[in-house]
Amino acid sequence: MSAIHTINTAMRDGCVYRVCDLAVMTQLDADTVRQALKLMVKGGVAEELPGDGYKRKKLYQTRQRQLL
Repeated sequence: MSAIHTINTAMRDGCVYRVCDLAVMTQLDADTVRQALKLMVKGGVAEELPGDGYKRKKLYQTRQRQLL
């Protein structure tokens, strides 16, 4: 199974995720998750949200419901 499919399956609608959260949930390396999320954002499957600037760099949310 590809990393993108694994991450997309783990993400739930209405939830906001950090890279480290998804890495723990999917048992993938954080760099792999970061690269997959970048591709998912470019493809319109995920959305990148601005963080608060202190500890959170980037937040991600799925767009699965909006695509249906």
